[in-house]
Amino acid sequence: MSEGLIRLMRCPDCDSEKLVPVRAGEKTNFFCEDCVLCWHLEDGQTTVVDPQACPGCQLGTTACFERWKLSR
Repeated sequence: MSEGLIRLMRCPDCDSEKLVPVRAGEKTNFFCEDCVLCWHLEDGQTTVVDPQACPGCQLGTTACFERWKLSR
């Protein structure tokens, strides 16, 4: 299945539907506006994105870095 056809509908952490698809390099991630975590969906598995390993996205926010520190 093409990455363009895959969409995450709810946040795995907070169950919010406020997910914004963002481009991070060659990948599509999903930024949750409620819990401020970013998720990657691949092969049916969701993983939280480590902002230190992320090439950055068009949102240009540092909130993901701050939230990442609190979630660990």
